[in-house]
Amino acid sequence: MNLYFAYGSNLNMRRFFSRCPDAYPLCGATLRGWRLRFAGGGHADVVRGSRADFVPGAVYACNDRDMFALDRYEGVCRGAVDSGYYKRKIATVRRRDVGSTLRAVMYVMTPGHHDAEPSDLYLNVVLAGIRDWDLPVAPAIAVRAEMVER
Repeated sequence: MNLYFAYGSNLNMRRFFSRCPDAYPLCGATLRGWRLRFAGGGHADVVRGSRADFVPGAVYACNDRDMFALDRYEGVCRGAVDSGYYKRKIATVRRRDVGSTLRAVMYVMTPGHHDAEPSDLYLNVVLAGIRDWDLPVAPAIAVRAEMVER
């Protein structure tokens, strides 16, 4: 089994399980020292931030078939480095239920994608996923508000 740290639209359980039907929802989790952003076509991404920054998310246990489906969905290219839309990265996240840490795969955008405001539809999918996991909404709302102010 692979552990996968989800943020953004992959928190939305209905959508996630339509792509990864064999996955198991493990726990809510927090990625510390990173911050959420919207980039590319207005999709969620994470970038290194300050020690105070954090990204709320969740961990799913996924088999290899589900991970392959995620790679396809996220536009991961198995050829040249950084040639796809997202790439896999191993991250250490803290479980929200018991406080221990886990190492999990996450996806980060490849270089060259600029900040872009998410559509209302996409943001609503993200917010529904945040509610699915009972996670803090503030980081996603704050990022959107900063983009609107620019």
